[in-house]
Amino acid sequence: MKIQKRHVLMASLVLALGAAVYLNWQFTGNSDMLSVDASKKLGEAQYVNGDITDETQEAGIFDSIFGGDDDKSTESAEETTEGEDTTAVKAELTEEQISYFSTVRTDREQTQSKVLEDAKEVLSLSENSEEAKEEAAESVSQLEKLILAQSNIENLLKAKGFTDVVCFISDEGCNVVVASQNMDDNSSLLVKDAVMSQLDMGSEQIKIIQI
Repeated sequence: MKIQKRHVLMASLVLALGAAVYLNWQFTGNSDMLSVDASKKLGEAQYVNGDITDETQEAGIFDSIFGGDDDKSTESAEETTEGEDTTAVKAELTEEQISYFSTVRTDREQTQSKVLEDAKEVLSLSENSEEAKEEAAESVSQLEKLILAQSNIENLLKAKGFTDVVCFISDEGCNVVVASQNMDDNSSLLVKDAVMSQLDMGSEQIKIIQI
């Protein structure tokens, strides 16, 4: 998706999320980033709510992955989880993995909190234009949706047996970090199913990173 919005706050949001993804890359190490391709099993990428219209694309740079809905509720996520017997391989994390998940989750939360604070500061300043306030309000709304989707995806996967998981969402895709011990032939399908239950995102936009 081409980013056509020129809003400063939205750009800063993307940069902040990009920084979080970079932290992910740096902590895991390039040699350990294994992208699991499940597209053959899932078939061609399909959007949850059908094709994205031009109007949706104009609404905001993250609208395509949220499908224009207010949110993909936990209830709908639970419907995806229930009725399926497939679970991840049970495993205990190493000390290094525990440290990684804790550190990268904290860094992600701090990054996103800073963006929210900056946007809310714009909203609170009376001297800012209405246009700037509208852009700030949009930034807050989009990031709150993103944080909810992250939480839903991670909770879904933990319910499926993944010992720990952390995901990074941008307008271009979703990186999901899992412990390598949890992975088998079916695990990649579980991850992609969880992501696509929350986001209007194709299979090829989802990368699974094993640590």
